Amino acid sequence: MVIDDTSTENDWEYVGSGSANAVFAYKGSCVKFRGKVVRFRLVGTEVSTEEIFFYLQSSAFNSIRKYMVSASLLTIKQQTICEFQTLAKCKGLSIKLDPNETYCLIMKNILSHSLSEYERIQLSKYHIFLVHKAEKEIVFEFKPKWLYQLPASHKNCRNCLIAKSKGQEFVSCHLKLLKGEKGISEWCKELQEELGRRTQTNIDIFQSLKNCVIANYALILSLYELQNSIEIHDRLMQLTSEYDVNEDLQLNMTLRDVSIFMNLSKGEVFVLDLDKKSAKKWKKWKNQEQKLQGLHEKDLSLNCRFKARS
Repeated sequence: MVIDDTSTENDWEYVGSGSANAVFAYKGSCVKFRGKVVRFRLVGTEVSTEEIFFYLQSSAFNSIRKYMVSASLLTIKQQTICEFQTLAKCKGLSIKLDPNETYCLIMKNILSHSLSEYERIQLSKYHIFLVHKAEKEIVFEFKPKWLYQLPASHKNCRNCLIAKSKGQEFVSCHLKLLKGEKGISEWCKELQEELGRRTQTNIDIFQSLKNCVIANYALILSLYELQNSIEIHDRLMQLTSEYDVNEDLQLNMTLRDVSIFMNLSKGEVFVLDLDKKSAKKWKKWKNQEQKLQGLHEKDLSLNCRFKARS
């Protein structure tokens, strides 16, 4: 497939970007791109689109495959990249698409409507609601990050420590999701209460979010099992160079950065952000692990760990 015969200025809408990718949604009339988004790599990324595409085919992801958004590899001309770069610039965006890429990914658009039609409510960097009031559609995005059993001596989990260090005003420990229905209820209640504090209108998500998590609990358990296939702490602390990073460690770090999207109106769940992590990030990983030493047992009132209520 090629994308070069589409009009970037009129047919594509900027959806968002992170540290490695930029995403545009198609809104034109070409049938083969209807209901799709295209994803470009940004300047400075170490892993190419082609490598990521074939990485996603790995059998290591089989237990979560049904939740993954299917992707196709498209060839792309440099001129087309320049056109999308111009589109981004016209929107006042500072992102820089990699002009040397020869491929991009085309994927299913998990949103039913144009992004501009949704109200974006960000509770934190890791908890975001998209609300389409006219159609009464709510999409919830969150990053489960590190799913693990918190040692008895630890008062604070890794996830909450990182969120706190980044200045997040709302910190909700998703390790509660590992504690069955009561833990799920407590987590959903925290999100509902924070959503109520952030909005003027009454948006009820508690029951639909709880139902969606329970119905797709196999995904949470699969991510937990995949993330705990190796002793990650020791592996990170022992790193001395990028050559110490093997495929198992790369996979584990990839799985710790996934995003889960839940369409609470339809009960649909999608997993995104499964890009292969570059081994050149080893020093950042190790430094992060070292910074957390000694913080797990401090009393920081982060409300980690599920507390059963009578």
